[in-house]
Amino acid sequence: CVYPVARAAVPQFNSLVQSLVAHAAPTEDAGEWVLGYDVVQKPEELAGDNIRRERNRLLSETDWMALSDNTMTTEWASYRQALRDITSQLGFPYSVEWPAAPGE
Repeated sequence: CVYPVARAAVPQFNSLVQSLVAHAAPTEDAGEWVLGYDVVQKPEELAGDNIRRERNRLLSETDWMALSDNTMTTEWASYRQALRDITSQLGFPYSVEWPAAPGE
């Protein structure tokens, strides 16, 4: 016998700290065969590196504000400091609260 296999909806996941793994074999769900997914945590060192890389990217987008001929607002200075403080958050690297850029 041949049974049709449906692919489950892809779950949401944070690609910085998680990986999406497709099941190797389908499972039966309510009379239908489904090929599903698992979301697994990346190793802590890799997740931390990914968060730092994203933090550095966000910081680099605002580096022009730190040039000597610009006056950085308090809001932007606070945002940049909050980005630098990401690694000292209690849940780092798996649970990080990203600061919102001023004006967002």
